[in-house]
Amino acid sequence: MPALQDAGRKGHRAQGMPLSGAMDPDAYRSANLLCGNHPDAVALELTLHGASLMAEAEVWLAHVGGGSLLYINDVPAPMGRLLRVAPFSLLTFQPAGRGCRSYLAMAGGFAAQIDLGSGSTYAPARLGGVQGRSLQAGDLLTPAAPGRVLTARTQLSIPIGPDGWGAATWGMDVRLDPATAPDTVRVLAGAEWEAFSTEARQAFLEASFRVHPDANRMGYPLQGPALAAQGLGSMRSTAVCPGTIQVTPGGTPFLLMSDAQTVGGYPRVAHIFSADLPACGQLRPGDDLRFVLGSISEAEEALEGRQQWFRGLEASVRCRFDA
Repeated sequence: MPALQDAGRKGHRAQGMPLSGAMDPDAYRSANLLCGNHPDAVALELTLHGASLMAEAEVWLAHVGGGSLLYINDVPAPMGRLLRVAPFSLLTFQPAGRGCRSYLAMAGGFAAQIDLGSGSTYAPARLGGVQGRSLQAGDLLTPAAPGRVLTARTQLSIPIGPDGWGAATWGMDVRLDPATAPDTVRVLAGAEWEAFSTEARQAFLEASFRVHPDANRMGYPLQGPALAAQGLGSMRSTAVCPGTIQVTPGGTPFLLMSDAQTVGGYPRVAHIFSADLPACGQLRPGDDLRFVLGSISEAEEALEGRQQWFRGLEASVRCRFDA
């Protein structure tokens, strides 16, 4: 079900609180930037299946990600653009053939229940979002900053058409395509990498793994060759985080995601590059995934490249709003 998410409940992992937040931070952040929001503003995360929303007032929106396509008054709306939507317009989200999660941002951000400094929905503890749960029929979503409006020039540049909405002529660079789930991601060797046999490590890097139907916001079980760790016995629980790949006693790799626990007792075979993890939020059950072993310097370079891209996007959007 759709749920409100932001950049996560940061600074509380020492108390055992999961990070939560958007499963694809890149798509989420892009949608917010297109609306002129702070990158950490609360947005709506939609997973695979559709939803229907009625705009009771004029709103400015952006939709970015995979898994769903936006229709406004039964007319397809472009992704990665700032949209001006007239009052009493109907927004519907239909399944898309690629990806898993999309994000709907609204100018001013969505109001949410703030718990431990975050509006992210964490349903197991009923934190954030709308009463700590996914959206239900009849819920009313309101702007977090109702007094904040886009500049008059920006508003006039996007007229509302006969279908009850209009779209900016500018949008996101196609280089960032959140609708496409990765087929290969880069990893760093985990703390227990050497505890796995040569054969197990070779299988991890050479085999293809399939996302299990039980995948959720906590993590993805991965179907493939069993990876047996040797000589570890019973491990003490130790720190884990989103992007950690643990291996269960049965040899199943488990990729931890946004709602992952803070500690775990399974060996850590690898960690996804921080720059590659957002795209993993677009994996859906049945998708195949392969791993490539990289270095810390490569991970740092990839992360800097991602941050540089967002600095460029933010500057471009700011120029449009200030023009």
